[in-house]
Amino acid sequence: MNTNAGYLVPFLAKLFLTARKCSIIEFTPVRRFLASLPPARNVLYDRHYGAIESYVLIWLMLEIVIILFLAVPFRLEIRNPELRPTASFLATLLVFYRLVDIFQAAWNVFLFNRVREGAEPKSAERYLVLTLFNYLESILIFAVLVFVAGEGFQPAIVERTDALRHSFTVATSLSDETRGQLSPLAGGFFIGQVVFTLNFLLVILAYAVSLITERRNR
Repeated sequence: MNTNAGYLVPFLAKLFLTARKCSIIEFTPVRRFLASLPPARNVLYDRHYGAIESYVLIWLMLEIVIILFLAVPFRLEIRNPELRPTASFLATLLVFYRLVDIFQAAWNVFLFNRVREGAEPKSAERYLVLTLFNYLESILIFAVLVFVAGEGFQPAIVERTDALRHSFTVATSLSDETRGQLSPLAGGFFIGQVVFTLNFLLVILAYAVSLITERRNR
């Protein structure tokens, strides 16, 4: 099948290429640093892959820090009433950026790199491991979003452990454990996580597993 026969896939390939350039790992200073490595180690793709792995792990640790310490400003609310919306906004902005970053990276590797360059992941095993890390990241990210929108759930989610449990439940069973009426924001986060999880389980993760099977059967 020629994916370039129509206009929709090539258009999306260009759109996702633009989104990829918004990732921190694609910023020019980072690329220049990789290119400036000593000649004996200056294999750009290998160094770039190593940088991507470090990038994913740094984000994972950052998300853990956010979910661990996000509650602190909320508990200082009496002394600093203006701190809660600021902390909510910054946390939401940061994790939402990472969520979009994960989504574009997954679809660029899954489909659009092949459309633009005819390229597939060099290592199927590495792709599967990074996909699983991204899936774990998505659980932490939505836990942060659920915690921020906690009052929109019935009953309200006010503890980090409850937010993590809720996010894990949605990511594994695609159901809302609160089973109560949701505010528009909480409902949006719930639907967003269901869609994101289906995207990962049915498309990205399935592709990673099929890559390993295909290459082992060659």
